[in-house]
Amino acid sequence: MIKKFLFFMLLSKSVFAQTLTQAEALKRTEAISNLHYKVDVSILKNTDEYTGAVDILFDLKKLTPLRIDFKEGQVIKLSINKNEVSDYIKKEEALFIPEKYLSLGEQSIHIEFTQKFNRQGIGLHKFTDPEDGENYFYTQFEANDASRFMPCFDQPDIKAKFSLKVTTEKNWKVISTNKETSVKNLDNNKNLWTFSETPIISTYVFSLHVGPYKEWKDKYKNIPLRLFARQSLSKYVDTKEWFTITKQGLKYFESYFNYPYPFEKYDQLIVPEFNFGAMENAGAVTFKEGFVSRGKQTKDQKEGTAEVILHEMAHMWFGNLVTMRWWNDLWLNESFATYMATKAVSESTEYKKAWMSFYLGDKNWAYYSDELSTTHPIEADVPTSDDAFNNFDGITYGKGASVMKQLAYYIGENNFKKGLEKYFKKHAYKNTTLDDLLNELEGEVKLTNNKINLQEWKKIWLQSKGVDTIESGFKCNSSKLSEISIKVKPSNYSKAKIHAFEVVSYKLTNNKLKLINNSQVALTDLASIKVGNVECPDFVFPNYNDYGYFKINLDLTTLSNIKKHVLKIEDSFLRVMVFNTMWQMVRDQNISLYEYLTFAKNNLSKEEDFKIINLVTKQLSGGGYNTTNNALYYHPIENRSDIFEKSKLRTKIEKLYLTMLDRAKPGSDFQKIWFESFLQVGQSPLAQQKMIDWLGGKWKIKGLEVDPDLRWKAITRLCYKDHFKALTLLNNELKKDSSDIAKKFSLNCMASFSKLDNKKKWWNEIVNENSSYSFTDKESILRGLFLEEQRQFIAPYFSIHYFETLKDTSVKRSEHFLSTFTELAGPDTCISDERKRYVDFINNNSELSPIILKHLKELVDDGGRCEKIRAKAGNIKAELF
Repeated sequence: MIKKFLFFMLLSKSVFAQTLTQAEALKRTEAISNLHYKVDVSILKNTDEYTGAVDILFDLKKLTPLRIDFKEGQVIKLSINKNEVSDYIKKEEALFIPEKYLSLGEQSIHIEFTQKFNRQGIGLHKFTDPEDGENYFYTQFEANDASRFMPCFDQPDIKAKFSLKVTTEKNWKVISTNKETSVKNLDNNKNLWTFSETPIISTYVFSLHVGPYKEWKDKYKNIPLRLFARQSLSKYVDTKEWFTITKQGLKYFESYFNYPYPFEKYDQLIVPEFNFGAMENAGAVTFKEGFVSRGKQTKDQKEGTAEVILHEMAHMWFGNLVTMRWWNDLWLNESFATYMATKAVSESTEYKKAWMSFYLGDKNWAYYSDELSTTHPIEADVPTSDDAFNNFDGITYGKGASVMKQLAYYIGENNFKKGLEKYFKKHAYKNTTLDDLLNELEGEVKLTNNKINLQEWKKIWLQSKGVDTIESGFKCNSSKLSEISIKVKPSNYSKAKIHAFEVVSYKLTNNKLKLINNSQVALTDLASIKVGNVECPDFVFPNYNDYGYFKINLDLTTLSNIKKHVLKIEDSFLRVMVFNTMWQMVRDQNISLYEYLTFAKNNLSKEEDFKIINLVTKQLSGGGYNTTNNALYYHPIENRSDIFEKSKLRTKIEKLYLTMLDRAKPGSDFQKIWFESFLQVGQSPLAQQKMIDWLGGKWKIKGLEVDPDLRWKAITRLCYKDHFKALTLLNNELKKDSSDIAKKFSLNCMASFSKLDNKKKWWNEIVNENSSYSFTDKESILRGLFLEEQRQFIAPYFSIHYFETLKDTSVKRSEHFLSTFTELAGPDTCISDERKRYVDFINNNSELSPIILKHLKELVDDGGRCEKIRAKAGNIKAELF
């Protein structure tokens, strides 16, 4: 499953009980085998719930009271071996069957039930399209929400075969793991869909999707390919691109894994109000609608979609064919899929810079997460199924995938590939642990290099936490490079790790920086690399090609020369690593924010690589994995009310973006990114008037495609500034655009108006447990309600209510909502007094959900870092930028 950027979809343990523990799951695994679900559900329009029946057929190997997971739904009838039973126990999350009704051997449990459709994106979610009134349904089960759809044994290592029948409206489509075997017309204008029996899979990757979806078809070899989307969105779907990437991915993975695609067809559905990026349901992958643009996409956006498509596809082998035994190895699923997707994109599609994108996205996210007080080992304890996503973060995705990349480099690409081939063949349709994978890899390694101990590697990299920093330097003798020194500074959490990476030296020659030396390094603490007959370089850079996982602190000579000559580095990957390293040195207070702003100003206008421009605009004005990780937020202010200098810096950045927009080639990706960056940061009266003129057609930008979403971004920015025309523009746009996308934009806009009465109104809406808004609606409201630039104004009123809401366990709120709420709605932690309130709250409320406490601790960490960065920068004046 892909994150970007909403991670957690569990229900609060402080509200619900009976969550499944790992120990209980193990006992149940030992008791049950040969499992088969026969599912029959009726999903119809104009209803709030659905009816269903499930036959659970299995062999019982051990007599024991039996838990059947079923969250919140109502049981109508329950029979065991054809005998109706009424004295079972029904709790919030499960049914408990007394041992007296069970016997060893074949068992048959029949359960008839009803369940409400979900509006929070878990279980069976229902969406009504505001454009045409049509209903769409899809399931989301990971980690333990299959039991929100039907009664089942909801754990990854009790795999089963599924048979499915669905009664639904006559003009609707039904999509599941396998393709339908028949569609029978019923007398009441309904259809009965019957599906073939699935291979053995885990409950969390079984799925069901229903509605009047638009369908496209294609084929790869003998594998049927289908793509689905809402009818009202279908005209924007680039089906050619989607199927091209799909076929390239299937070809690549079947070859690399030397194992055929393991399911009978490959469907992909683009679904509304999806909380994650995508989900690897076996044979029927779901994607959020954000991957479809109503305007022209940049090449970077297309590459991002390709990476997600291939991430989910990699799961068909690693996760679905071979599945982890328990959720403590969920990280391996995601790390492996992230690594293999990036590799596949770079080697099998037109997007050859995918590893740059990985470095800038997932790896940066990992470095950020690994410096927080909440960091954890990659391989973490997961005591209950509700804890599965507690550590679903930059460590799980970014660090895990980085370690996979380093492992392949460390043991050799060929050994890595052959080990995977044997792993899939040996464990197909089974459950495994990490050691099962390491055993296959180690078997290959021993054939070529018996010095590598993967159990030791596991201990160092997977069972410890924190990110090391490498400091490099060099010495020259008579104009020749004599040695390169490498020093590892371990994190605060563990001793220095084994690092395998490349160190390069560059020399300025004929106004270009020329590579003069590349040394491969494997070390744990301190190394001196002897180099002979090489010119004295102008700079040295560790981690060339990004094989290692560590931060970099550049030596003074390298730092000085990079500031002057960075654009003379022809290798764009190295150049982007230099830009990013400079920013990381700001975050570590090794250089000041002013030094970086000067560096960015001197080089950004001449930079020609799109990914670097995208990176630097985020570092200047926001965006990415952390909304406060940017110069505007880190810019020093003397006190809470002194924001004049920050406003001046914003205006300077705004002018830079306008200047670059004027220079950009019409119709280019550069033109679009400069315009969108301008919309994000624009605040001056001149900027606001330009937005109004553009919306009204007075300011024409040659080559820039005017699409609905770009118009909404301009209107939203005007809302954020309380422009007197904003509300009129919003209402007029809604008359032209009645889509769900427009609804989300308008909710964000309405919540952003700064009058206190307006803020109170929308606050009441998001905390109302009976609100008609879905989670994604509320997320849009939250992001408008608590704008960074309005925090000073709204904090006095909302800060008290913020902490009260987090403490209130009487209301059933998803942790997905609480996670987003915690991140966005609180006071500014870069202010020490406010940060103390967080610390006191954490200390006095240790019983709160672990994921909420984790977010609070991270906000405290971010605030402490921010305060140090501001102190290092001193009283910077915007004129310097």
